[in-house]
Order: sequence, then structure tokens, then C-alpha cells
Amino acid sequence: MADPSKASIPTIGFPADIAKGIGFLLMAHLAFTGMDIGMKALSHDLPVVQILFVFFLGFSVIALFRAHRGGGVAAALKTRRMPLHVLRALLLPLNIGCVVIALSHLPMAETQALGLTFPLMVTALSAPLLGERVGPVRWAAVALGFAGALVIVRPGFAAFDPAVLIILLGASSFALYLILTRMLSRTESSERLMLFTGLIGLAVLVVPALMLWEMPDARGWRLLALVAIGGVAGHSLVILALGTAPASVLQPFNFAQLLWAAIAGYLVFDDVPDRFTLIGGAVIITSGLIVWYRERRSAPLPPPALAEAGSATS
Repeated sequence: MADPSKASIPTIGFPADIAKGIGFLLMAHLAFTGMDIGMKALSHDLPVVQILFVFFLGFSVIALFRAHRGGGVAAALKTRRMPLHVLRALLLPLNIGCVVIALSHLPMAETQALGLTFPLMVTALSAPLLGERVGPVRWAAVALGFAGALVIVRPGFAAFDPAVLIILLGASSFALYLILTRMLSRTESSERLMLFTGLIGLAVLVVPALMLWEMPDARGWRLLALVAIGGVAGHSLVILALGTAPASVLQPFNFAQLLWAAIAGYLVFDDVPDRFTLIGGAVIITSGLIVWYRERRSAPLPPPALAEAGSATS
């Protein structure tokens, strides 16, 4: 997901731009799915911190490039809110680490479906942490979404896999990451937010990654390249999408990631989503669309804006 920057890009032909933004976003999730394929394939062969290090290396390259073009790296590093930046930046490696671990145990479609609970967690946490008013319809949508998650998880049944708790931890950490993004974006530019996210994540991971580093074989290098290229391409495409169309318009198309994951899981790993994943995923998507619709009605349509990209399952 993404948070808006204060700098907007002029639009030409609003309907055409919206179509272009949707196309960019769908391609972004396709790139993130490629990254997820790489992480799932590597999860049994390489340490999690090594996979994360490669991701954040690519993320930092984008962040440094954007900061350089947006006023300079030195200017982007100046902030009076460092503790919040650090806390926020630490949540993203936690999120992606949970995704890697979950992918090593669960099918891609099930991981994505449970990861898509993060917008509902953001809604639930917005009231106590941001003081935002959440009406009864949105609370009902949150309850419906978590009911959908329970359909997938099936607690108490023999099919229950403890790895689902890992992906739900990842989704909740990403929800907190977005809450802190909202707090910081009131005073901080997206270039600064993205730069601190990349560099702090890289700094935290570099020592354990080098200590636990296992030399990949030719296949491992190709998969690590897929993780890095998928992450870089995905974040770049999300930035392009949110630079041409409003985030509130694009939000429903984030659910396409579940479709890409189901297709990729079947083609690459021979995973066929069971009926519980399909039913629960449909319920989660419905609840997310209800939240999106209520937010669209309660807020004016924002202009397109550059944004920092992220995903609860990427």
C-alpha cells in the first residue's frame, strides 16, 4: 500500500489517467507476485534475513534515487521526528519477514488472503491511535473481514496451521506501519519517509545477513534477482500509479494481488486454493470494499499524488 506525498503530478485527461493508474497498479501487483514467488522458493534454502536484505537493498536504491531527485539526500535526512521514523521503519522488515515465513508453510493464495486483512486493521486502529471516527458500518465491515479470516484459518480444526498466526502478525505490523505513516505524513515528505524506511531496514539487516549469509547456487541467485527486481519494479509502478490516479480510486484494485497469487501458486507451486480460502477471501474482499466505499463517501476525492509503496504481503 502507499501513503500520499505533498507533491502532486499534473494530470491530463482524468479518465485516461485513471485507466493508466489502474494499469500501473495491476502491473505492480504482478511484480510483487514475482517477488513473492522468489521469496517462497528461497524460504527453505536461505536465511530469512538474507532474503530481506536483498529486498531492502533494492528498496534503498529507489529511495536514494527519489531523494536525490526530490531535493537531495542530505535534505531528506533532516527530521525532528526520528523516534517515529525508526519505529515505523522497523515494522516493515517485521511484516516482510512474517510473509517469507508464512510463504514457506502456506499456499500463496491463502497467505495473500490473510494478508489482505491489513486495511481492516488500519480502520480498527484509526479510532484509538489517530482519533478518527469509525462509524457502525465500517465496524461491521471490520467484523465481517475478520470472520472471513476465521473461515480461512479454521481455528480448532485439524487443518489449522500455526503459520496463519505469522501472516496475521505481519498484517497487523503493516497496519501499524501505515498508521505511523499517516502520523508522519502530516509533516514529512514521501521522499523522507521512503529513505528512512529503506536505510534503517538495510542497517538493521546488514550485520545478521552477512553473519548468516549462505552462498546461493545459480538458481538461488536468479531467485534473489527476482526478489530484488520484483520489489524495485513493484514499488516504482505503485509510485507511477498513485502519481496518475487518486489512491481512493485505486484501492479496490489492490485486491487483484489475491488473483495473481492464486494463479502463480497454481502454475509455479501446484497449489490449488481450497474452498475455505476462496470463501474467506471473498468475504475479506467484500468487507474491504465496504470500508473503501464508506471512506469515498465521507471524504472528498483527493488529487493524484506521488506515494511511497508497500504491501502487507510483498
